[in-house]
Amino acid sequence: SGGAGPNIQFDFGGFEDPFELFEQIFGGGSPFGQQFRRRPTYSLNLTFDEAIHGVTKEVEIESRNAEGRLERKRMKIKVPAGVDNGTKMRFGPPAGGLDIAFNVGRSPEFLREGADIFSEITVNIPQLVLGDIFEVNTVTGKVKVKVPPGTQPGSLVKLKGKGAPR
Repeated sequence: SGGAGPNIQFDFGGFEDPFELFEQIFGGGSPFGQQFRRRPTYSLNLTFDEAIHGVTKEVEIESRNAEGRLERKRMKIKVPAGVDNGTKMRFGPPAGGLDIAFNVGRSPEFLREGADIFSEITVNIPQLVLGDIFEVNTVTGKVKVKVPPGTQPGSLVKLKGKGAPR
């Protein structure tokens, strides 16, 4: 999509590099430290829509090379549809890839609980008593929903297959 991609950063309490913190605790020669070095975890912000529908992001990652110099790499991350806030995924080759934890923004229109997406509509009493057909927004567009006569205020009407992809 052109331009610089988002710069992924992680807060490691004042340490410039998470591996410095690890080496302070475990020492540079520890196998655990080396294993961790191969799999850093980064944080990536997504909008609600990007998380629901999936997106490809170009990201810039800072890492230290074998000589200890800081270098920047660009990577394309294909985020699958349906990821949720806090979801962690592995990207790249097994030895040199990275883990990404997703921070998903809220929607001004929908409430999400796992794969369930909630949309609220306002109706009047005669519409509830007599029943009616309403146009409701979903993450895949508007749909018509038939509300049966005698429906109580605050009722939930379930629309199968209109939630987040699993």
